[in-house]
Amino acid sequence: MKEETRFGCMDKDIAITDDYGEMIEVVTTSGINPITFQRRVRCLMISGLSQEQAEHIASTEPMKLELFYDIGRGIFAIDAEAVGNTLLYNPYTAEEIPDETT
Repeated sequence: MKEETRFGCMDKDIAITDDYGEMIEVVTTSGINPITFQRRVRCLMISGLSQEQAEHIASTEPMKLELFYDIGRGIFAIDAEAVGNTLLYNPYTAEEIPDETT
């Protein structure tokens, strides 16, 4: 299979498409990434969970992040729940990432 077919056109700008999606899962902990962990706990508590429940979820349920790579600039990740649900912007160029899904 040709690389262009397998990965989409490699020299195209970044876009959200039906055939592209690379996701990673990240677990937060108070020891490794305390700021993100505490902010995630606070967010979960705002949604109605107790602190104990929120800390358990934050440390055991991975966050799903969609990966994007801007050739010549670098990689970045966006919470997978936001992809396709809100306007997204490339942090290197401040340009909107077009949603080309159907």
